[in-house]
Amino acid sequence: MLFLLFSGVVFSTPDMGSMSRELGPDGDIPLWLTAGPFEQPIILFQGISDADSIGESSLEAYEGKREKGAFNASGFTSWRVQSIDAKGYLDFNETIGWDPPGNIPEKIRDARAAYAYTQIIAESERSVFLLTGSNARLKIWLNGKEVFSLQKDRKAVPDEDTVRIALKRGTNSLLFKVGNSYKNYYMPFWGGIDWGWGFYARFLNPDESRPEKVIVRIPVEKRPTNIQVESAIFFRKAGGKLLQELAVTIDNRDAQRSEALLNVTIGGNLASFTIDSLTFGENRRTIEINALQADREARFMLQGRETIVDTTFILRAQPRYDLHFMMSSHMDIGYTHPQPVGEERHLKTLDEVVQQCETDPAFRWTIENLRIVEAYER
Repeated sequence: MLFLLFSGVVFSTPDMGSMSRELGPDGDIPLWLTAGPFEQPIILFQGISDADSIGESSLEAYEGKREKGAFNASGFTSWRVQSIDAKGYLDFNETIGWDPPGNIPEKIRDARAAYAYTQIIAESERSVFLLTGSNARLKIWLNGKEVFSLQKDRKAVPDEDTVRIALKRGTNSLLFKVGNSYKNYYMPFWGGIDWGWGFYARFLNPDESRPEKVIVRIPVEKRPTNIQVESAIFFRKAGGKLLQELAVTIDNRDAQRSEALLNVTIGGNLASFTIDSLTFGENRRTIEINALQADREARFMLQGRETIVDTTFILRAQPRYDLHFMMSSHMDIGYTHPQPVGEERHLKTLDEVVQQCETDPAFRWTIENLRIVEAYER
């Protein structure tokens, strides 16, 4: 029957199947298809527009379906499988946020959106509450009809929005659109939003109980677990050694959240890494190895609860750079505080600077203007 609780993949065609899950214990929607990023054009004197990038009201998404996306290096983006984390949050930064950017000016790229799609299978018609919270802007469609829109910047807080919706018997399509703007990158000093990109979503009955006989389903490709590895540009000194970061993408097809062991062999040297909380779909992790002096072939063996992946990659020796940071202060007279308050804050900072200089002879600080120097001397 359609409403059996599926424990694995239900194949509907030779190439495509479907993965089905129950709602989480608190009504969380666990399984999604995601795509992005997409441009949200900035209109002069009006701010960020709400552009339809995929045909939102008539969308039929499935894993691997391609969409045009100028923010991607290839000019396209594909729908991918992603699960919520242990707190019920769907984090676009952990998947879409890693994609290589296209040739879009940075200021425009800061106005972007991503989509998340799933299907809700209900045994009977019912009215439920959809509780959400997003970083930042949010629009929701149920069965092609817009049911919620909030066009402002905010932090993601669970259950911040409550939307009453009517599920029909059978399959219901649910589409989320979450937009970021340049305000996500402001410093908190200027009242910015957390550097986040994602949302929470769960269902509750009107009596605040978890809905029963409701299944979450997404169309997925029939394929085994696989991994991809890229040599990152980041290095770190630890224990007297220089370590190089590797970016590991695991497309996990194990049905349940699990732990996996990743063994990496380079020239006869073995390093093992535990991959915690591996969810169904795309998972991004970073690991560190001894810095490479030249390109090397490496063997990667991933052993999960249900699968083993054994493959090789060529790891690249990345160029290394020394970064020098110069600490300084900046003063806008009367811009953030009244003049006496701004001066007082600067003088307090300089007290701390002097203390740091006394304990660390290599420490340096730049004072931007003579007014603060004269005030400190007084």
